[in-house]
Amino acid sequence: MPAPRSFTYKFESLLSQNDLCQSWLAVNLKSEKKCFLKTPNSESVMPQDSALSIMNRSFDCQTKIKHPAIVTATGNCTEQGRFFAEYPYLDSSRWQTLTPELFWEYFDDVIVQMSSLVDFLHLYDLVHCDLKLSNFLIDISAALPQLCLVDFDFLCPSGTSPDARVFGSPDHIAPEILSNDKVLPQTDNYSLGIAINKCVEALRESGSDPDELRSERVGKLAGLLTNEDPVHRPSVLLEALHGQEIIDSSRLAIANKVLLSRMLLERFKSIGRGVRLDARTLNKFIMENARVLGFSEEFLNDIAVAYDREKLKTFRIVRRLIECASVERYWDWWRLSISDDDVTEAWDHLDDILELASGDGESIHKTVDTAILYAHDLEEVGRPFRAYLTLKRALIAIQSSDSTESTVLTSVLTDLARLSLSLNRLRDSEKYYQLLADHSAKDSLTYLKRLHEQVHVVGDLGHTDERSRMIDDGLAVAKSLGDEYHELVFLRIRAFDDGFRGNYERAEETLNDVLTRCAGHNYYEPEVKAHYTRGIICWRRGQYLEAERHILEAYERAEKYGILSQCLGVVSTLSSLGFESAEYHKALRYGKLALKLSSHASGSFKPGFTIPNLIHAYCRLGVYKKAEYWLVRML
Repeated sequence: MPAPRSFTYKFESLLSQNDLCQSWLAVNLKSEKKCFLKTPNSESVMPQDSALSIMNRSFDCQTKIKHPAIVTATGNCTEQGRFFAEYPYLDSSRWQTLTPELFWEYFDDVIVQMSSLVDFLHLYDLVHCDLKLSNFLIDISAALPQLCLVDFDFLCPSGTSPDARVFGSPDHIAPEILSNDKVLPQTDNYSLGIAINKCVEALRESGSDPDELRSERVGKLAGLLTNEDPVHRPSVLLEALHGQEIIDSSRLAIANKVLLSRMLLERFKSIGRGVRLDARTLNKFIMENARVLGFSEEFLNDIAVAYDREKLKTFRIVRRLIECASVERYWDWWRLSISDDDVTEAWDHLDDILELASGDGESIHKTVDTAILYAHDLEEVGRPFRAYLTLKRALIAIQSSDSTESTVLTSVLTDLARLSLSLNRLRDSEKYYQLLADHSAKDSLTYLKRLHEQVHVVGDLGHTDERSRMIDDGLAVAKSLGDEYHELVFLRIRAFDDGFRGNYERAEETLNDVLTRCAGHNYYEPEVKAHYTRGIICWRRGQYLEAERHILEAYERAEKYGILSQCLGVVSTLSSLGFESAEYHKALRYGKLALKLSSHASGSFKPGFTIPNLIHAYCRLGVYKKAEYWLVRML
């Protein structure tokens, strides 16, 4: 076959051809380097404009992918009306086509690398559409075998319709392509299932299977991947390997961390080109683009500043954090669980980049005194998580010293209990409150205030017996001190618990007592919350109109007294009541108000309990974009 005419390339040999294109070994005359070229097959029955459309789409999709083991086109050009796509040259003395024999010989490495490469492609919402063994090349010259993925002739976005064209190799084509439905990641998984099944059949035919249990599991995997209905096929290959016990949990965790790190690295590079990575851009990128959950907003803000100064060093800090974290994947969302110690260490390294050090080069939060001062400064500028971690470090130093004053310990424990509560770390908060109780006198106003906060914590944790004991304790101490305000505070909480248990008459009697004794005094918070508790009890009894009336009364009084920020539960409950009574606009109005007020409040209110109301209300109203926005916010 005559070679195409070109002023850019010297053609050496035709390697292969199909209905779509020809593949040539060539030399780039400008770089004088060997390369592979793909060009539409002029002798095919496929119309040239159709072939050119498919190849252009493939090239455009390939520009989105950057992975050292995914061999994508490096450039393209058109000469005399003919399209050429250039690919890197792979030396045949090093790279060889993956065969069933090589598949089984290097199985442990091959199966994970194969799945990781395809999963990586799918993270970009792209579908290969022609997966088969011959499109995986293997290098066995090094200590560990290395796989690469090639041949992206039919690469297209997920959701693409074949438009009556046949994609891929005939014996690997998924049913949805033949029926002209949309191609999905599961379409690739079907083709890969066919390839894996051929390896299983070849092993059985050879009569030399050293591990029958392994091949049985691989056969079951192939069966799952080749289900006729794409809905019932696994969508994530690594998870499917784990589900069939082909890899264990530790290997899955390592593979997921490698996959996530690689994806983040390439996407970091993509947003770093010509764009200043400010905090807002990075937060949006991590949440919406990379779909990674688990990094605190405060940490990402510092990452953005550090990345602007030291890109490679900053990314290494992020990668190290991922390596230390527990990683869970939910289709194309990732959830990181990172220990406080690992975050603290990462922040120390960021401080080096950000040059946050004292004059003698010592970290500004190494000593207890400087740590406490630094934590207070952090909290004042709206950085509670970093303040919390700084105080945790200070507490460790205090507990390992015999010379620290008890007042310093009490101060640090108080701040840790309060900050952990505001960060919704209820178990941590409970621990610090208990440590405070062990170091505090039980006959003081300070003790009552802490006990009041602790009651809410143990209640949220479901420790009802402990909560009842604390309420009784609070009432006894308040009476002994002659502190009527806190006595009413704890009485109101007792009434709430009575109503929750169904003891409505006793709850109502207590609430009447609280409201009577609040009259004529500036006991605003117990008064407001007594009205609120009445509303909650009515709601629990199915008396919705009465519930709304009492809760609105609480809201109006809180607004009148200027204490809405201390009574956020009232506003949030109005949102929940609005949703339950199908008044969705009301649910949205009060829900947004609660979130607005929560940004200026402290204490035990958790705005995450309000956001589901917004999501559900927007869904009921058919405003799905806003529902999705609030879902991401909640996550």
